[in-house]
Amino acid sequence: MLMNEMRPLVGPTVREAGASNSCVALTFDLPPTCEPAVCQFGFEKHGNTGLVMIEEGVTYHGNNPEFRAFVEEGTYSYASEADLRRFLDVLDAVVAAEGMAAENREEREGNPGDADQEARGAQLEVIRLFDEDVFRVSMGEDIRGQGEAIEAILPLLSTAVRKHLSSRPLVVVLAGETSIGKTSFAVKLAEAINAATGAEFGTIRIDMNQLGERHATSRFWGPPPGYVGYDQPTVFDQLLENPRQVIVCDEMEKGDPFIMNALMNAMASGRMESSRMREDGRGEFDFSKSIMVFTTNVALDVEADATQRDMTHACKQQLRDYHANGYSFSPEIVNRFSEVIVFKPISDDVKREIAELSIVRLARQFELVVEHVDADLLTAFAERCIAEEGVREFEYEAERVFGVAMANYDQEAEGHTVAVTGTIDDPVVERADGAEVPNG
Repeated sequence: MLMNEMRPLVGPTVREAGASNSCVALTFDLPPTCEPAVCQFGFEKHGNTGLVMIEEGVTYHGNNPEFRAFVEEGTYSYASEADLRRFLDVLDAVVAAEGMAAENREEREGNPGDADQEARGAQLEVIRLFDEDVFRVSMGEDIRGQGEAIEAILPLLSTAVRKHLSSRPLVVVLAGETSIGKTSFAVKLAEAINAATGAEFGTIRIDMNQLGERHATSRFWGPPPGYVGYDQPTVFDQLLENPRQVIVCDEMEKGDPFIMNALMNAMASGRMESSRMREDGRGEFDFSKSIMVFTTNVALDVEADATQRDMTHACKQQLRDYHANGYSFSPEIVNRFSEVIVFKPISDDVKREIAELSIVRLARQFELVVEHVDADLLTAFAERCIAEEGVREFEYEAERVFGVAMANYDQEAEGHTVAVTGTIDDPVVERADGAEVPNG
């Protein structure tokens, strides 16, 4: 029986704290991710407002944050009858969606010869080789000054991607002050893994500062049936096509705690239920082959000579104790982090390397290959960049200084290989000496 098919019960009401003469007890079927399968709800009404209570002893293993909060807190306060109806609709959708997903999962497990499974199995051949040197080179193409972070994550990735029967994702936290390259590092991982293994990992990036409100969790599994956006793609739809993804959750401390709770089950079990059944019959996301990378600007103190194991242990404890701007990390969330890697501040010499790299990256956007940058020009540009707050600003400064010159460069007449010369106030982009001239 779903939420909108209520029947009164005879007997004691639920939760002693909420019991009163005005409390009506009703019984409901619960989602298959709950234990027990049936329980009592109590409804206490005060005019148009009131309280919904759930029987003690219910546990929930699904992924809907609103229903999870209801089970854990034991009550839901509604401000109007419309609010109550919306809440019951959400619970109704949870029962329907998770029930369909469970039936579909049982059907797939009972038919191992299913064509869809065979196709996905062929797509995900076992990764047997992880070339560590290739990984280092690939990361080094775009990452400067974080060699220790590369060495720290390398064995974790090498082990995780070569598991034959992985049950949950590798979960890594990249911590350190703002604008030292954590996000660039995380986004680069898929490309470097592919180079080292020959596999095809994709990247899913989630900016947690855009998920600062509880309702934003609908972007993960979609709104319930009948709500706006039900048929729209979700953040994790890429997992349906390819479960091998690097999922980058940037600035995790800026998201609503419900967002982290929504991801918690994916970290622990490798699966997340969807609110709707897809056309292919799948109603859940598979995270077991993915790599989840969280970045944070939370300041973490670690000893300079600490081992990676000791560093992770110390950082986890500091994250458990973290409280700022109304946000904190629950122990359940922190315990699901496989490793915490702390990024070190970068030196001025490294910043000079990043300044040059930012010119190269900008040129790529114009399909240009930079063969040479004038030494005096590079020094002047690097000094300007070093004065900025962080390396993220280098990209913006490169566009301000060199953007127009690169946009005005005549590729069809001069070719794609260029030299960058001139002055900081009047830069010049020209064909590099010895470069091949188109149709020349």
